Parts: sequence; structure tokens; C-alpha cells
Amino acid sequence: ASISNAKRPYYMARTFLDQGWSVDVISSFAGMLPGQREIVVHENLSIRRVEDIQDAICRRLKGRLKTIVERGFKALLWPDEYVAWAVRILFFIKPTSYDRILLCVRPESLLLFAWIKGVSNRWIIDCQESFLPERVRLRRSPIQHLLLPAFIGLQKKVFRKARRVFFTSEFSRKEYVRQKIIEEEKTGYLSLFFDDSIGENNECVSSSDKFVIEYTGRFGRIWGRTPEPFLRSLEQFLSRNPKARSSTVFSFHGPWIEDHTQLVKELGLEHIVEIYPPVPYGEYLNLLSCSTVLLLVVSKEDNLFVPAKMMDYFATNQPILCLVPIESETYSILHQAGMDNYLSTEDDVDLISRNIESLWKKWDSGESISPVSDVERWSLSSQKKAITEMVK
Repeated sequence: ASISNAKRPYYMARTFLDQGWSVDVISSFAGMLPGQREIVVHENLSIRRVEDIQDAICRRLKGRLKTIVERGFKALLWPDEYVAWAVRILFFIKPTSYDRILLCVRPESLLLFAWIKGVSNRWIIDCQESFLPERVRLRRSPIQHLLLPAFIGLQKKVFRKARRVFFTSEFSRKEYVRQKIIEEEKTGYLSLFFDDSIGENNECVSSSDKFVIEYTGRFGRIWGRTPEPFLRSLEQFLSRNPKARSSTVFSFHGPWIEDHTQLVKELGLEHIVEIYPPVPYGEYLNLLSCSTVLLLVVSKEDNLFVPAKMMDYFATNQPILCLVPIESETYSILHQAGMDNYLSTEDDVDLISRNIESLWKKWDSGESISPVSDVERWSLSSQKKAITEMVK
């Protein structure tokens, strides 16, 4: 769960194996815990993990030094901090050995890898995130801003030579076409999806009597996905309902940014907020199933991006506390799926607080809070044909 972008290629590889195809996966050790085994073992599957130099360095560091080094890599390396790994895997892949090469981007440095390796009609690009000029300009690194024209040019070259380019966001796909970074006939849309067997294989094993609001992933440091509105809403809710203080927990699993610790203290939430490191994927799915409410935070800066964790949330059929811009594609999907019962804009503290209160009162009275949803079209079962067709 610590590497959210790994979930989509994982399910794609599983789908290809179900077709009887042979699949080679090239990845890094990022997000792997010591001694952790691969989730899937199959006679037609080969997984090769190549050490990423910057990731190896950062894993050996702790505290403020680690933060400084990570920020340095992000600021100085182009097109991103994984470029050394992207160059290193050049020596492990022979494109002519494969009928198709599926490039799952991010990291965006894989576009540089594709260009150097001679991207061709064998290659399919799957863009999980948007790398449009507007998105790159949000980064603080002057190097990223200076080299923005080169990065846009790199995308154009790779997209022009690839067979197809798929997007997880319709907003993003249309914007790429509008800005003439890619020709529309080369584009495709393949929505994010969830594993609809999660309910069968990952039933909750917890008997907690707590009202648990769960958030997995990360919050932003300066812009985007800030936890401040939610934390202020939580404090407001608890002030109106002191009885709820003994049963309410905000559980966070992911890389916590210490900048937010002071706000937790200022709001008197030290005994409410529980911070944990990322967990393996299976444990992460169980966490979602065992939580009372799942928190989803989307910022205005993410309008060309649909969060992958929302799909895992769909699989659990747990209520989602949604902090989402009304004009975003994420809002549209939540509305179509019938998962928008507790939705507000990302900065509406009063409404967020009232939504928490409504959920807690139903939970406290023993009333069911599971939504009546319509999420089937985003299931892996519904998307398998499209996943297979994308590479045929």
C-alpha cells in the first residue's frame, strides 16, 4: 500500500496471466519490506527487481537528514528522482524479445527510458497521473521549471512513436489532446478499478469497538491534500460531542509529514490521531475493511488526477468521508457510484464536521452506515476485457 501506483500494473499482470500469456515484470524494491515475498507466484511470471540507487540511500537514512536528502533528489534530478533507476534498467530489457511492452508511468523518468530504448509500435503507455505543464509548475524545483519545455518535448516524442497511450482520467486525456501533446486517435481511457474479490478474501478480523476514520497514503506538505480542514472539522465535531472523544480514532497509515504534528497538538487531538507506517498490501486491504469510515482528500491541484485508493475504498462498501472539489472528475465518479452521501468541498470545515457527526451518531446508535452503491462498473471483473484489449 505504500506504493499506490504499483496496484494497477499488479492487477494488469494478473489479468494477462489469466489469458495464458507470459509476463515479465521489471520493478524496484521501493515499498518492499525486509523479507517480504512477492504476492503472486506463477509459472508464466518472471519478476525482476532492480535496486534503485536513490531509494537504497534514503532507506538507510533517518530523521531530518533523510528528509533533506529526499528533497534534494526531488529538486535536482530530472525528470524525477527515479532517473538513475530508469537508466539502470536499460541494460535489463531487450524490446525485441517481447510482443508488447506496457510502460506504467509514473515514474515519469520511464518516458526517458522509452525514448533512449527506441520506443516503437510494440509499446503501450499507461499514464496513471497527469504530467501536463500545469502539474509540473506546482513543483518548487527551479530545475523542473527550467527543463519543462524539454519534458513536454520528451512526452510528445514518446507518445508519437508508441502504439497507444491510455489515461486513467478523462479530464487528463482531453487536456493532453487540447494542448496538442498527443493526437486524439492515439489516446484511450481505461478507468481505475478495484479487485471485486476483496470482500470474499479479505473479511475484517478486527472486533474494535472504536469509531475509526482511516486514511492511507500521504498528505501534501505545502499544497494539495492538506489534512488541516479535516483535522479542524474533527476537533469541531468532538467539541460538540464530548461523548465521542473516548471512542473516536483517526488512523493514518503512510509517510507522515512532521509539519502537521504541531497542528494536531494545537487542536488537542494527540489522543485521537494514531500514526502508523505503510503496511503490506494484504494488511492494507484488511485495514480498510475493518475501519468505520474511509477518508478521501482531493485538492483543486489534483483535478486532472483520480486517486487510486478510491477504488479500494469502493471494494469495501464502507462509507467514504469525501473532501473533494465539486468540479473534479473524482466528484463525478463518486456521484455515479452512489458513494457521495458524505461529500463536501475540500475546505468546508463546517460541512465536513456535520458529516462526521452524522456518521458517528448512526454508528453509535447501532444503525448501518454502509452505502447503497453502484460500483460494479469499476470492478476488475468488468474491466478485464478492456485490459486485455489494450495490448492486443
